[in-house]
Amino acid sequence: MRDGICLSYLRNTLFEVDPRDRLPPWVGFRAADDDAGWRLPLSLQCLQALAKAYLGQVQGAPAVSREGSRLYVASLARLNRELRSLRAPPPPPPPPPPSDQEPAVRRSKNRTKSESESESQSPSTCETGDDDNVLAILILGAYEMFVLSSSTGWIDHALGLGSVLEMRGPHAFVASANNSLAHTLLESSRFLIILASLAVSKRTFLSRDEWKTIPWWWWSSSNGKSPDGPQASKSAADLLLDIFADLPGLMEQRERERERARKRKQGRGHERRCDEAEDLYDLRTKASKVLNDLLAWRRVWDSSPEGQITTKDSAAVLSSRRAASPSQFFDSTVLSFTSTHAATYTCLYDAALILAIELFLTSTTPGVSQAFPPPPTPPSSSSSSSRLFEEKEEDDDARMRSLSRTAAVEICRSIPFQLSRTSSLTGQFLVLYPLRMAWKALGGMRAGGTTTTTEARWVQDLLDEFGKDPRNQWGVLRQTITHGITSPSPA
Repeated sequence: MRDGICLSYLRNTLFEVDPRDRLPPWVGFRAADDDAGWRLPLSLQCLQALAKAYLGQVQGAPAVSREGSRLYVASLARLNRELRSLRAPPPPPPPPPPSDQEPAVRRSKNRTKSESESESQSPSTCETGDDDNVLAILILGAYEMFVLSSSTGWIDHALGLGSVLEMRGPHAFVASANNSLAHTLLESSRFLIILASLAVSKRTFLSRDEWKTIPWWWWSSSNGKSPDGPQASKSAADLLLDIFADLPGLMEQRERERERARKRKQGRGHERRCDEAEDLYDLRTKASKVLNDLLAWRRVWDSSPEGQITTKDSAAVLSSRRAASPSQFFDSTVLSFTSTHAATYTCLYDAALILAIELFLTSTTPGVSQAFPPPPTPPSSSSSSSRLFEEKEEDDDARMRSLSRTAAVEICRSIPFQLSRTSSLTGQFLVLYPLRMAWKALGGMRAGGTTTTTEARWVQDLLDEFGKDPRNQWGVLRQTITHGITSPSPA
């Protein structure tokens, strides 16, 4: 009885989904399915630990909280035993790429015997126990984030989750008619793993081509072995995360260049100035490509039904019962979206754009003459984040900064809609990274962290409101306010 009450509380508060969005429940609740007791035993125990610890913490029920903590410790010990015995299965070779001259149907008939045998090792044969371990890690990551007070524990947990996924290989997460859980786990984990990689400025395996393609192959329901085609279609969100996954690698490259510059200033570096300039040129070129990819994504997004944006009176939205945000908004209107999902990914696009512009603009070497690549070519879109390129009177860098600020304002004008649709902590978590990037772009990092603009002060006030929520005893919020998600130390 208590288990059911705790799970219902968790579902209706921490992971609440607005019925208008028609989104599936959080993947962690798959552990509570009727047959999960024997299919996903470890995940079910982890979910019960999270549900009891969270209810006990928020409602002030020490006995329930202690029971959740006990289950958490037991789950960690059990998971560690499972992971010690984990071995990565050899991946099957990929099917031959499609040819313009050879239709896919004919190609399937011409497969050799060895190709057919290799396909018998399809991802649908992966053991359920592996999925149980991955789902358990994902659920315990939520425990680290929303129950424990550590500001960095979620980062270590997310990176650990990424290591387990990488060990299994991309073939283990191909969608299958017989088993869709593995693919769902990858889709549910990508954002968190990329975010954690940004936090430590380290490249993520998710940026590799095989991790952007192979998991989206589709294995037919007829025999569970043969691919129906080279790749299933991706959603706009999937494509945006593909681009987002490239940013941690650029941050790692920037940190490496900064370290080399520090050593050179201290007389300990051996790189020549021209070598340093070449490396920075490479970084700027890569950042320019990411910017082009983002702007192209936005052009397609703006033309899709899901990407349509309208405006509403800010006072009406901010007075909503759910909108836990400062009542004084800096604009008379806010943005309205087709769904919370659409608003979330629009904000993620803006946040990624701000970071890519930051990387583009900081990849310069004072005193070194170097022909840098120009800013990316703008799409012919009417979106607010691309019109700035039409202002010919500004120089390239000034236009890039204007574009960054425009993206930041769009984030701020999007947040009230999201908070009016959900008051859950996961809803708040999803806006933390965009808010942090908006705060930086709007001047929040100037003068030793002093907030200098009206918009940046609004963001700061909103984060303070989050901190006053009695449910928010989570360290990641404090990290966002004081240090930022994209840097382990103050910027």
